[in-house]
Amino acid sequence: MAVGRLSQALLVLFCHVLYSSSSFQPALVLDMAKILLDNYCFPENLPNFVPVMPPALPSLPTEQLIRLVRNSVKLEVLKNNVGYLRIDHIIGKETAAKLGLPPWDNIWNKVTHASSLFFDLRYSTAGELSGVPFIISYFSDPEPRIHIDTVFDRPSNTTKELWTMSSIMGERYGKQKDLIILTKEDLANKINYELQTVSEDPRLMVKLTQDHPVIIEEDFEPENIPDNPAFLRNLVDTVFKEPLKNTENLIIDLRYNTGGSSASMGILLSFLQDPSQQFHFFTIYDRIQNTTTEFNILSGLPGPPYGSKRGVYILTSYYTAGAGEEFAYLMQSLHRGGVVPDAIVLAEEAVDHTHEIIEFHREVCSLVEGTGELLEIHYAIPEVANKVSRVLLIKWVEGSYRSVVVSSQLTADLQETSGDHRLHIFYCDVEPECLHDMPKIPTAEEVGYIIDALFKIEVMPGNVGYFRFDMMADIEVMRAIGPQLIKLVWSKLVNTDTMIIDMRYNTGVNTTAIPLLCTYFFDAEPLRHLYTVFDRSTTTMTKVMTLPQIQGQRYGSTKDIYILTSHMMGSAAEAFTRTMKDLNRKPTKMARYLLLLASVLVLSNVAVHSTFAPDLIISMAKILLDNYCSPEKLTGMQEAIDAASSNTEILSIPDPDTLASVLTGGVQSTINDPRLVISHEPNYIPAVAPALPPLPPDQLIGVLQSSIKLEVLEGNIGYLRIDHIIGEELADKIGTLLLELVWNKILPTSALIFDLRYTGSGDLSGIPYIVSYFTDAEPLIHIDSVYDRPTDTTTKLWSMPTLLGERYGTKKPLVILTSANTKGIAEDVAYCLKNLKRATIVGEKTAGGSVKIDKIKVGDTDFYVTVPSAKSINPITGKSWEVTGVMPDVEVDAEDALAAAIKIINLRAEIPAILEATGALVADNYAFENVGADVAEKLAAASSDYNMISSKVELETKLSADLMTLSGDKCLKTTHNIPALPPMNPSPEMFIELIKVSFHTDLFENNIGYLRFDMFGDFEEVQAIAQIIVEHVWNKVVNTDALIVDLRNNVGGPTTAIAGFCSYFFDADKQVLLDKLYDRPSGTTKELWSLPELTGARYGTKKSLIILTSGATAGAAEEFVYIMKKHGRAMIVGETTNGASHPPETFRVGESELFLSIPTTHSDTAQGPAWEGAGVTPHIPVPADAALDTAKGILNKHFAGTKK
Repeated sequence: MAVGRLSQALLVLFCHVLYSSSSFQPALVLDMAKILLDNYCFPENLPNFVPVMPPALPSLPTEQLIRLVRNSVKLEVLKNNVGYLRIDHIIGKETAAKLGLPPWDNIWNKVTHASSLFFDLRYSTAGELSGVPFIISYFSDPEPRIHIDTVFDRPSNTTKELWTMSSIMGERYGKQKDLIILTKEDLANKINYELQTVSEDPRLMVKLTQDHPVIIEEDFEPENIPDNPAFLRNLVDTVFKEPLKNTENLIIDLRYNTGGSSASMGILLSFLQDPSQQFHFFTIYDRIQNTTTEFNILSGLPGPPYGSKRGVYILTSYYTAGAGEEFAYLMQSLHRGGVVPDAIVLAEEAVDHTHEIIEFHREVCSLVEGTGELLEIHYAIPEVANKVSRVLLIKWVEGSYRSVVVSSQLTADLQETSGDHRLHIFYCDVEPECLHDMPKIPTAEEVGYIIDALFKIEVMPGNVGYFRFDMMADIEVMRAIGPQLIKLVWSKLVNTDTMIIDMRYNTGVNTTAIPLLCTYFFDAEPLRHLYTVFDRSTTTMTKVMTLPQIQGQRYGSTKDIYILTSHMMGSAAEAFTRTMKDLNRKPTKMARYLLLLASVLVLSNVAVHSTFAPDLIISMAKILLDNYCSPEKLTGMQEAIDAASSNTEILSIPDPDTLASVLTGGVQSTINDPRLVISHEPNYIPAVAPALPPLPPDQLIGVLQSSIKLEVLEGNIGYLRIDHIIGEELADKIGTLLLELVWNKILPTSALIFDLRYTGSGDLSGIPYIVSYFTDAEPLIHIDSVYDRPTDTTTKLWSMPTLLGERYGTKKPLVILTSANTKGIAEDVAYCLKNLKRATIVGEKTAGGSVKIDKIKVGDTDFYVTVPSAKSINPITGKSWEVTGVMPDVEVDAEDALAAAIKIINLRAEIPAILEATGALVADNYAFENVGADVAEKLAAASSDYNMISSKVELETKLSADLMTLSGDKCLKTTHNIPALPPMNPSPEMFIELIKVSFHTDLFENNIGYLRFDMFGDFEEVQAIAQIIVEHVWNKVVNTDALIVDLRNNVGGPTTAIAGFCSYFFDADKQVLLDKLYDRPSGTTKELWSLPELTGARYGTKKSLIILTSGATAGAAEEFVYIMKKHGRAMIVGETTNGASHPPETFRVGESELFLSIPTTHSDTAQGPAWEGAGVTPHIPVPADAALDTAKGILNKHFAGTKK
């Protein structure tokens, strides 16, 4: 049909051309039609078909035929009897018959006995059709004959079938031996396919060389460009049609760019970026030269850049390749264009679409801003909405929304920033339906369809109700369908003993019916507070409670309910589930849950017929009851066993392995214990530990060396790895050998690393044996308690008073290495030593195994229950490491644990010297000599408290806390040595701006001045800018009638300027001894006097002065407040100050990288304690926030009384 339509279309086209245009000669069109009629391979589709028989070609003489065969055939027998036959002209059957057997025999017999054959047709360009079955027959069997092909010959109008020949000249090659045919294109294509598949790179290919003249075009070298401005101007005008620099948007057309050199890529990219920013564009790796070249943004461009703010749009097509692709890709990665086009259109339509995109991009900013505004107005969490709004604007500035699919990009950014997958932005041609519109109340006929579609119920064996509904309807809809819902659904479930609510497929988002649904599962009184709803648009909070009255009977709060969940649940279903969980509507009969969970989740659609014995589950449950190490988790199990006798649904699984897997999942999730396993093992044979045969000493040494690894590391650190913890009995037998080969080599070490990373087995009696070597002989220590469920007995494990050999003791560091493979007895050893504060655990959390695991056969079946039958209860913590595992003190990957342990031990070796140096520094430099000596003495006595330190940070934290506790001074602590900032030389203008920021002044009613500054400066620095401070700060308040100095936020600073600042509030005619400062390092006392000369006018002693303080007022500010209060010059209003100190000095502790901050100076204590450590109490104590209003009220009242 398709061919017929094509031929008719061609004829119509010819006729149309003939009659519609006089430019063509009619004879030309007729000649074309005749060619089509004579040669088209489907003549039956052409009108006026007349068969034409071409004249037969004359055959060649025999001599020429022999020469043709010899010149077109090449044969050879290669290595390993591999034949090679090349034929460049296919010989026909007639030619072979005319030549007879001898010529062909000379060719064929040389390769027919080869074990395999290469048949080379790469250069075969001619031949006879009859030769096809002739040659193929040599490679096939005589019978049955094979239909090779059917050939239609147009000129003769005949069809010919080609079949293999039953008889041929000579011997056949056959079908059993290998035959490989070589063709020119196929070989190259095959190699290319393999190369590109393996490398995943379509650019990697093998090309065939052609016997054509090779023309090598030399690259146009840049240095050969003539230095002729006119020539260069013409070249630019030829390439670029329009000036670009003043445009708002730039379209770069790479649709016809097939590549070129990447050398100019950096220049082009630099013109399209902001030169003030640093960009690394790309890196090129040259495999041949083995060199890497980085391309970064270029500075000093010859012209102004286009910049990064204006739009750049790249047009690409199928033909864009090489450097063109690379440029497009880099622009896309910089949010400036696209290589996998941001808009996929036909190449010829790209320009028009680009203009549409440009217009769209002009609106993106308002779209992003509008999105942020909507979030800020409506989103439930305001702080998240504000954050998202800022992030969206930043991303727009960075060009992230240049993609045409803006909605998906905005949605991804919204969800990533807010962490809320419910936020979506989508494009819609029409305004979508509002979810808050009034719901449609269904008709009576529709109610039945709704209930059938949304609700599924079932009463399962054991009087268990199953309730599934897949949509949360509106409250009004629920009330409308309520009577029928109760009749058809609820009445069948309300009297069940247990209910399973299946929410796995509930995708609803309407939450109005949640209170009604929850109410059915609680009692009428008291009303329960379900949750509180915050409405962002109205900023109101609404408490949601259970309803006092409902239709139908309540399920109540005493019966168990189970809610099934999945990742497909909608927000309303999630809200219902979370509410029920938070209000503790959860089951208590955990054993029954095992049966229910398996039957509901896996077997709800299986016919009820038993493949296994009905008492199988009962037998398994009894094994758990009698052997599980935590019987308290099995509350209600016996009741569940009694009910299970009628539950055969779970036994309907025909495959025992699947049944075992289902039961295992149910048991583990119910009891929350992954150690419980039910398996089906028909070939299982219980393993019996063989008795240790008497071994000669040399063999015993070999056994020990294979299971124990011992090494003394640098720094006299012992390393001991044990992969199996032996019991006390075996230890007694080989104890002497253990001492000689292992223990006596460990004892002299300064610290020990005990490697349990690979220890997965052991004997329970080995626990006290090992622990005792790392404790003292007296007093005996209660190490552990082991409860054995089968015997219902508890065994206390105590340290051993006597041991073979010496103990390692309690003084030397012990570090235990653990991993996720540390299991069972090894976990108990680690846990005991950790809680005895004897060892530091380094590595990974352990497996959470058991001290004893039993594998018990279920009756006469091939089912087994693997159950932990004993558990460890630590006497110190009252807890067990089982299931949860032992958490390390220092958590690192297992492979890094040894290095971390060595680092910890080396740090602990430095601690005694650090503590000694710390005590000396405090004793020699702390401002209060007696306190410093007492701290040093107590710190030395507390050195044992540092035995478990594991890191420098932990050491700094503990040492700092101890120093503050022992001294009572929060300023005596560890610190970091922060290098001093380089001196700045700001200009006078910068000084003025800095002063304006640092000081705040104001003038209140009754000419009351206000001065606030939050830090004191050094005297030398302040003296240099004193005149600027006076002009821009002090002169604004010096002429007031009263002054409020606000130091509530002043955190201190140097005290060198205190005397100068105090002097402004005293008269010049009398010097005042402000304070006496004792310096501990030098043992000298310095008197602090008011200054006789100042820059600017004094405030004097006649005018009122109030100082505001808070708990944050510290250091130098406290010294100023202390002086002014001691001399009665100011009234203090606010809170007691911080109680800090004079500026402390920093001391390095010995040769370590630890530094101390030590207060070295204190004020005069002749009249009692000063302010250090205690703070300055105010005259009028008020909260800091109220201090300013209180001060203004005092002064206003004073001035009001004066005026009277």
